[in-house]
Amino acid sequence: MYEARVRFAQRFVRFGVAILLALGLLLLGLFEGVGYHLYFIRETSFIPHNQLGYADASFSIDLMYNPVLYPLYWLMGNGHINGTYSTIYLPEGYGAGEFSGPRWGLWGKERQDAYIIQMLSWGSLLNLLFLAIITVSIEIVGKRCLYLVLGFGIFGFAAFELVGMAVGMVLGSVAVASLLRRPDNVVFRFWRSLWE
Repeated sequence: MYEARVRFAQRFVRFGVAILLALGLLLLGLFEGVGYHLYFIRETSFIPHNQLGYADASFSIDLMYNPVLYPLYWLMGNGHINGTYSTIYLPEGYGAGEFSGPRWGLWGKERQDAYIIQMLSWGSLLNLLFLAIITVSIEIVGKRCLYLVLGFGIFGFAAFELVGMAVGMVLGSVAVASLLRRPDNVVFRFWRSLWE
């Protein structure tokens, strides 16, 4: 009975680690240069509807997602977006007084950031599910050194986009293979002490 409880507790901890790592990967995807590369963004139109409390906005954007951090977007064929998109832009607030209208914010970093966040978050929950499937699978296999492949791929993309990601994942795979081939070496023992 005690051993069954211990096994259940270990599985619960592994599942918790997998979910936390999936959330960490999702948050890491919000950083420009690591989660995505933004090449171009420009607002093409902005039509406020003050009485209705929203504005129609259009913007052109050229953005590439990190395939490791946004696997769903790449599976859906939206890994590299380049085009004009329309959105409903809500006001940042309203002016003081009973009849004062909405405050839209100045064009520049404020509205640009809102457009970028919209592009990053449109499928974030389903993308989190994909990331969780990856991390839970690694936890089920029980070889946490496989996270090295993801890490090398993430930072390879940060350095050299898709080519860097591919090279990084190959290097990560080689590192994992060498660690698994010689589990008695110092690096592998240190890695296990960190994770297990």
